[in-house]
Amino acid sequence: MMPCSSDAYSNEFLGPEMTGRGTPKADAEITFRCDGNGATFVARQYASYPYHLTRPFYLDEQWPQMATMYLTSISGGLVQADRIACHVEVESGAAAHVTDSAAAKIHTMDEDKACLTVALDIHDNAHLEYIAEPAILFPRSSLELRTRITLGKGASAIYAESYLTHAPESVTDCFDQFFSELSVRDAGGQLNALDRFRIKGGNSVLRTPGILNKAFAQGMVYILGPDTSRALDGIRHLLDTLEGIYGGVSTLPNSCGLCTRVLATDGDSLRKAIAAIWTRARLLTKGISAVSRRK
Repeated sequence: MMPCSSDAYSNEFLGPEMTGRGTPKADAEITFRCDGNGATFVARQYASYPYHLTRPFYLDEQWPQMATMYLTSISGGLVQADRIACHVEVESGAAAHVTDSAAAKIHTMDEDKACLTVALDIHDNAHLEYIAEPAILFPRSSLELRTRITLGKGASAIYAESYLTHAPESVTDCFDQFFSELSVRDAGGQLNALDRFRIKGGNSVLRTPGILNKAFAQGMVYILGPDTSRALDGIRHLLDTLEGIYGGVSTLPNSCGLCTRVLATDGDSLRKAIAAIWTRARLLTKGISAVSRRK
């Protein structure tokens, strides 16, 4: 089994995307661009195993210029020693929604871990919604997720990540650990916010009342960009109305956005909560209603 100390999560897979030493070719790369009529199109795309990219769809009646793209996997999930990277760029004035078609399975591991890095570059006055389906953590699996978001002047983003467990009632057959790190930077590379946590699935203390109890499904929605503080009260009120979850929202440092966290006892409640937060966040920050994405 992999070690449980923080040393297990070193800079091994920070990669040039995260350290600023240049950008290597990721396993999936998408560049969105705005045409002369204001519509967003895919200017460049590249995909290698395990990714497959769909064509762009235009699903929002109130935002017809927004392009929606599904990032699908042709593998059966992530296994030990997988090192996967995804890079999405949204050029100035463009608007895009990126999601995946199904939850990602993180399979049982005898050693090592699976690593996924996501780099999102949103240029001036552009908007990106990156709403990932939950990662399903199988018994004895270990996942490291690192996300870097760069925002240009006037740029905005809604980013969601989440996980749930395959065997939530079992302590001995739970996942090993899940590590998540998200950084938000401006176009000059200045760090505005850093959110990092690690959770060990086999830690029985986490399952006691007052900590996680049976709520071993967790999701985070980050609402980033200027003037997002006006959405704080609206998101807080929404969380009070959602069933089957416990959630909270707070402001991020340097006035760069909001962070919403949700705990749930099952995947269905978690998915519904994240979808509700995404749609309400867009309405509160952009004044535009969202259309649910079929999966």
